[in-house]
Amino acid sequence: MIPKKEIDKIAYLCRLKLDDREAEKYGQQLSSIIDHFELLSELETEGVEPTFGIYQKKHVLRSDRVEKFSDTAELLKCPTTKLKKNLFVTKSVF
Repeated sequence: MIPKKEIDKIAYLCRLKLDDREAEKYGQQLSSIIDHFELLSELETEGVEPTFGIYQKKHVLRSDRVEKFSDTAELLKCPTTKLKKNLFVTKSVF
């Protein structure tokens, strides 16, 4: 178990205000995470290539392209949408 003093220091650095019950709970959770990493450190990894990401492909996003639709009226037909000059009318965000 991680000492309470270290939990308090971690909470301070994270700008968290923890009561004693929360500190105990998070201390147990952090200890569990550290124990899991210690278990992983026991694995034999000799000859295993390091992985920096699970996706090895480059440029997986498609390029942006403008497409014309022949029937924009059909696209804009929605009974719950309000239109003004073929634009969607929405509530103000700000």
